[in-house]
Amino acid sequence: MAAPFEIHEPSQEQMEARLAEWKSKLEGKYVALETPLDEQLRERFPSLNLQTLPEDAKPVSYDDKWHYKINEVDLVKPSEIKYEVRHLWPGRPATRDLRFDRMNLHTDNEGKIDRVTFG
Repeated sequence: MAAPFEIHEPSQEQMEARLAEWKSKLEGKYVALETPLDEQLRERFPSLNLQTLPEDAKPVSYDDKWHYKINEVDLVKPSEIKYEVRHLWPGRPATRDLRFDRMNLHTDNEGKIDRVTFG
């Protein structure tokens, strides 16, 4: 008989350290659009003034493949972050399920990250 599925919940200290690390890396940067679905998002919510990551864009460093600088603007490529990422802008509904491996990027209508949470 197989062992029951176990959920590994990080300790409070681990969660606080992870949150502090990512807050310092991401807050103040902008989320970049990178998929056709993102383009549909722009069409559906015209009040959002989001930037598209150019196809030929190169990351700032080898270690931080999620970080780009385009025309002096720091952009974040969510698909390169090691966690599942959820982009939450003002007024967007969100599920309330708690997932320790999901990063939430709370942004303004310009896509500027003003808060990072996990859950």
